[in-house]
Amino acid sequence: MSINHVNDLRRRGHWQAALDAALDNLHFMDTEWTQMSLFWVIYDMSKMALVTDGGGEVAAKCFVCMKYLLRTMIDEEGIGRKCYDNLLLKHMPHAAAVDYAERISKTQPTKAMSIVHAMECTPQNVHPVYHAAYGWVICRYLRRQGFKVSNGRVCGLLREYMQLHNPRPSTLHSMILDFVLDYAYGHASFRFNEFFAQWGAENLRYEDHFAPVICRVTKPSIMARLLRIVERSGDKVALQSLLDGLYDWCVY
Repeated sequence: MSINHVNDLRRRGHWQAALDAALDNLHFMDTEWTQMSLFWVIYDMSKMALVTDGGGEVAAKCFVCMKYLLRTMIDEEGIGRKCYDNLLLKHMPHAAAVDYAERISKTQPTKAMSIVHAMECTPQNVHPVYHAAYGWVICRYLRRQGFKVSNGRVCGLLREYMQLHNPRPSTLHSMILDFVLDYAYGHASFRFNEFFAQWGAENLRYEDHFAPVICRVTKPSIMARLLRIVERSGDKVALQSLLDGLYDWCVY
């Protein structure tokens, strides 16, 4: 089916048929044009869900799909981005702040963190579908500024992160541990064992057992540094937790 056919179905209000046709087009040929076509179908569905009783969760999932499609779809004049941003800001202002902050956090992590806190975003008032984006804002800020701010600031942001419901295990979750391992090694007063108990040894990934190469420099793996920190602490409970996590990983 053509994109014009999808648009015709949208104009006639045949949302399910439009969605099925847009998905068929995308599966047949995944291009920036078929992605754009699907985006507008989902955009219409999100607006409909927002005015329907109990449609908030459907709308939230629509926002996530649109966010994903915006990365690669054709949007030369930025109309799709503007419509998405305006709709998200109107109905989920805290999520909109987090979404924008996550986009700029790759190059401006300090500004991104300031935006989140200026909007008084918390894990409780940001919809869970945006918790991963929230976590990336915290992670990138800590990696850039964590060794320059107070211990209280670092601990506060880690507590904030641990309240999020982002996927675990995940690259983000491991990146948080990666930062904490470097931080704890240089700050003897940091209560690493308490943090690691919350982080969860069961959340170690396969990739965490291997040494990454960053800018042609090999860095010790998360697992190697984790063992070093736990051994230094002499905490038998933390060591047992780590061993349990390793056992689960090996069995898996």
